Amino acid sequence: QAHGGFYDHKFHIVFPANTFASNGTATLTIFDKNGNQLSKTETPFVAGAEKDFMIFPKTSEVLPARSNIYENKAEVVPAKTAVLSIVFDTPKEFNLNFEDLLDERGLGLFFDPNLDVINTVDNVNRGDSRLLVVPVAEYLWPEESVAIFDTYDGVDFIGPGPEPLEFQTQWWLSPHNECVWGDGKPCPLLP
Repeated sequence: QAHGGFYDHKFHIVFPANTFASNGTATLTIFDKNGNQLSKTETPFVAGAEKDFMIFPKTSEVLPARSNIYENKAEVVPAKTAVLSIVFDTPKEFNLNFEDLLDERGLGLFFDPNLDVINTVDNVNRGDSRLLVVPVAEYLWPEESVAIFDTYDGVDFIGPGPEPLEFQTQWWLSPHNECVWGDGKPCPLLP
């Protein structure tokens, strides 16, 4: 979906049971676009139980519809940002294999990012074809009416399941798609 599109979502993060070896206290802090704290919520973190953190109940409150999709317009700063931290009761080593993080569908993530599409039964989470973890430093959003799986050459949305993907450095410079925000070119699909 294009950045700033019309779907609204609940965004939450799930830690499966036993992801970490110690209990602790989780703190979710929400800030406004100027960095002012809006809320701070502390909850017990139990290592042996699955924990689902609701980060933003409506993503439309974070990035307004139709933001950051037209060239030569100022970028809209997110209305809210969030910081989730966990202080553990007992410090223990946590081994993270960085090779696992290179999976394009997020299967190697130690947490499960979830987008529940509001007013539908649709859910996008770890391993879904629509979750795309881009393993390059430079990422550009698709513009209006351009889905992310149409933006990357060789990426097709054919339903749930991890398909192998290949990413090329500076993919947006290829003629495959000129409809990315930030490449300096207006999208020819726009009126």
